[in-house]
Amino acid sequence: MRYRVQTDGETWRLVCPACTEELRAAHPDTYRYGGTWKAHKRH
Repeated sequence: MRYRVQTDGETWRLVCPACTEELRAAHPDTYRYGGTWKAHKRH
């Protein structure tokens, strides 16, 4: 499972849950959560 996040107005990127926590702590003012990406999506 990956989370789509954005920091400092950069492009969106997919990161693991642990990296999401690190980015949120490092960029509290510019962190944006964009949703969850799962390998097997429902149709």
